[in-house]
Order: sequence, then structure tokens, then C-alpha cells
Amino acid sequence: HPTHPEVRIRLTARGVLVMERDPQLGSAIQLDGEEGGLLSFRCPESEYDWLVRTLLSLGPDAELLAPHTLRHRVQQAAQEIARRYAE
Repeated sequence: HPTHPEVRIRLTARGVLVMERDPQLGSAIQLDGEEGGLLSFRCPESEYDWLVRTLLSLGPDAELLAPHTLRHRVQQAAQEIARRYAE
């Protein structure tokens, strides 16, 4: 829906391969040669928990560019994971 925040994710070539298989998001990827692509779509905030897990599963093959509130949630989740392994 146009009122939902726009999510923009920069993907590496490997990230594109993984996300192309997603039935809901695969068609939203704009390829950038062999270097990767940009995944851009609108997402309700109620789906952010799922999206955070998806982004974390992609590791270094995805960089969330926007929105800022979602970037903050990914950062918090990543820090929590890092704390678990710091002990």
C-alpha cells in the first residue's frame, strides 16, 4: 500500500540470488549488472520482525538503506546476537 514505508535494501550478487527465490519480494529487485541489485518495496511496520530476521539471515549480502526505524531495529538485533557470542 502506498502509505507503508518504502524499504530499500542493497544486495550483493549472492543476496540477489537468495532473494530472487522469495515469492513475494523476488520481483521487486532491480538488478545492477553482475554486482548485485536494489530491493525496493513498501512494507507495513507490522512485518518488521519478519524483515529483521530475513535481513540478518542475509548477513553481509544485504545492506538496509531505508527506513531509519527499521535500520535501528536491525542494529539492535545484531547487537543482541553479538552479545550472546561475546561471552
